[in-house]
Amino acid sequence: MTMHDLPDAAGEPGDTSGRSRFAAAIRSRMVGPGGYYNLGNGLGLATGVMVQIVAVPPGSAVSGHAALLDYFVGSIAALSLTLATLVFFWSGEIYCRAWARKPSPDVSLNRLGDITSGVGAIGLGIALFLFGEPVLAATSGLLHALGKFGSAFEDGKPLPGWPANWPNPFRSAVLASRLPALVSAAVGSGGALQLVWSGASWTLVAAPLTLLVCYLLWAKADLLLLLQEVRAGSAPASVRRQPRSNVTAHVEDRGPCLQAPLGVWQRRAEDRAGSSAASEDSSGVEAHQIRGAGEGRSESAPHPADQHV
Repeated sequence: MTMHDLPDAAGEPGDTSGRSRFAAAIRSRMVGPGGYYNLGNGLGLATGVMVQIVAVPPGSAVSGHAALLDYFVGSIAALSLTLATLVFFWSGEIYCRAWARKPSPDVSLNRLGDITSGVGAIGLGIALFLFGEPVLAATSGLLHALGKFGSAFEDGKPLPGWPANWPNPFRSAVLASRLPALVSAAVGSGGALQLVWSGASWTLVAAPLTLLVCYLLWAKADLLLLLQEVRAGSAPASVRRQPRSNVTAHVEDRGPCLQAPLGVWQRRAEDRAGSSAASEDSSGVEAHQIRGAGEGRSESAPHPADQHV
């Protein structure tokens, strides 16, 4: 999204064109996984900051600034989580740019998004382990990273022991890595709701409930990537393997306005090639007859056209 996609603050009152452009830009970013990834990232970050500030007791010696500083870089675990969040935001933006291309995502940018997401998952795993969550560190961190790196560096060959008609194993691993955190967030939200119903602060339920929504958004993004792999794998082999010349690829990328002239050029080239081949075969036969008559060569001698082929 560029600055031109944002609403004009200096527009006339009641002018909805700016808001329409802004809404269109938001919808365009939600087409692929990047929008869902970053929506979850932004929601989680905003909720965490809000809860951290609200949790500061009135009249406390700790200021809101100090609370935020402690939240972002107060420990090695907090710093790891902050860096992982930044990398995840970057990865989500790369996915947005990859899926902005129609009709299929940009393969190189999609792979770069997988790599950066895997790096972010490593930082998340370190943070969760230092926070005392080894199970979530192994799933949301390690399993997530393995799935992302595997998706980025797979060579298209089936994984040994993995049925060919099953979904992509690496994309499936990323999606499966969300399940333990989803269950944990759901259980935490249920317990916090009971405490809030009993009169406790609403901040107790804000964090786990927001985390549950975030994981649902991230799972939606994972599912989009998985389904894209399924669609790519179900394409006919003739379509997937058909080579394209540089000229054909360039003209197809330029649009239909140049595709019609390309067909004319190809037909003319085929006609010229056919005429040339026919002329060459005719010349070869005549030369063979003349040489056979003049030099008394046997009929078993190789045909000049056969030698040429």
